[in-house]
Amino acid sequence: MPLKGIVPQRVWIGKHISYQHRRVFGCLGYMHVAKDQRLKVDNKSKPCIFMGYSEDEFGHRPWDLVEKKVVRSRDIVFMVLEAKAVSAEVLTTILS
Repeated sequence: MPLKGIVPQRVWIGKHISYQHRRVFGCLGYMHVAKDQRLKVDNKSKPCIFMGYSEDEFGHRPWDLVEKKVVRSRDIVFMVLEAKAVSAEVLTTILS
């Protein structure tokens, strides 16, 4: 059966597909830090940059700007409205 430019999932389910949960690569966000990983006076969130989605489990793969490594997290608030993506100049100044 030819799809004629229609998304296969829409043909299979019969409904329109929503892409609102998708995020822009390089988007700035804030990752939640669990209670057991912080002290009372520590910040409750850490800045991060969206790198992609986790392949093995549910969650996002952000670049932690504090620890300078890629982690897996489900509790992230993305700042998509303020800036669509972090520019290369901003990335170099943050990561250095």
